[in-house]
Amino acid sequence: MRLFNRAPVIHIFLAFVIFAAVLWMPLCPSLFAADAVSTEDSADAAGLEKSNPAAAASSADLNGDGRLGIGDLGIMAASYGRTSADPDWQQHAKADLNGDGIVDIADLTSLASQILLGKPVEPSGLSAALSGPSEAAAGGEFETFYGLTGLEGVLYAHDISVTYDPEALEFLDAVPARDGFAIAGQTQGSGGQLRIIAASPGLDSGIRDNGPLLKLRWKVRAANGAGSTTIAAAAVAAEADGREHGVKEAVFALRIVTGEVDKTALRQLIAEAQAVLDAASEGTMPGQYPSGAKALLAAEIGRAELVEEDAGAAADAVARAVSDLTDALQSFQSSVNAQEPGDINNDGRHSVGDLGAMAVYYGKSSSDPDWDRIKAADLTGDGVVDIEDLARLAILILG
Repeated sequence: MRLFNRAPVIHIFLAFVIFAAVLWMPLCPSLFAADAVSTEDSADAAGLEKSNPAAAASSADLNGDGRLGIGDLGIMAASYGRTSADPDWQQHAKADLNGDGIVDIADLTSLASQILLGKPVEPSGLSAALSGPSEAAAGGEFETFYGLTGLEGVLYAHDISVTYDPEALEFLDAVPARDGFAIAGQTQGSGGQLRIIAASPGLDSGIRDNGPLLKLRWKVRAANGAGSTTIAAAAVAAEADGREHGVKEAVFALRIVTGEVDKTALRQLIAEAQAVLDAASEGTMPGQYPSGAKALLAAEIGRAELVEEDAGAAADAVARAVSDLTDALQSFQSSVNAQEPGDINNDGRHSVGDLGAMAVYYGKSSSDPDWDRIKAADLTGDGVVDIEDLARLAILILG
């Protein structure tokens, strides 16, 4: 009774014998003098186009992993002897490299020679991209962003390699720069090598566009004086079907500067924002701020203070802190609850109390020094509190 079919085993064994034979041909020519076939001749025997080696290599990549290796030879060995007359030929036709309708010794020899010569699959048009500040101060921190350019398909996995000078820079951490992109693992070598494995889990999370994927934080070694350094990044990225694409290297150049940057504008802005925050209160009344608004402004003030306290902060980091705090302060001030026209006493309704307050302001105009306090009673906006404002307020009370 036969416990297993030995045919596939014989095919695989045959493939490795052929592979070994091709490997030994250049070393022991006398052993193969009668039947030796050169690498170029083997390509001729397989009917491959010598003028287009990339196309030949691509067709020989049977497992679609972007390179030629033993895995492809194993697939071909399993198809050895199949012909176009077989009913399942379509499953094996890709192993027929020379297109003669049979998977035979010519195909195996051709593939083995290509593996030995290291003919690559046509490289992709993907390139890495690194962006960040043009300079950083000795002892200061900065961020760079890793992304892609030239993307046309959809990518789901990334093996990213980063190199840097560990005497100039200290790597702090890496975090995703977009939603749906996750770091699965990373290793860091003592010689300035960093490897990050990342993925986009879920069919809808694939990377379809160019742009930043990772944020990398660094610190400039404090002992360094003025000078320059570089960071380089390259990768291998994969599609959902397992096809791999080489990502061309990108190099990021950084100037290292010494001396503290002028932070006068930042300090003044922090003081102004803190004063506004201290005077503000949260609530639903006019002049108050929505719940949570103060916490947002306080957090931005805190971030600006960290930059202000960092003796090594670079000029662009200080400028960015000023810009971010300015935006946060403007957003906070614009979120104040507006006063309801006619609600002069700010009690949330129109009543005789408002009419009493307006009567006190009657006759006041924009030329009065305390107009900012009074102008809420100028319902018509003509710069004076008069009979028209009283009449409009009466309508609001009655209505």
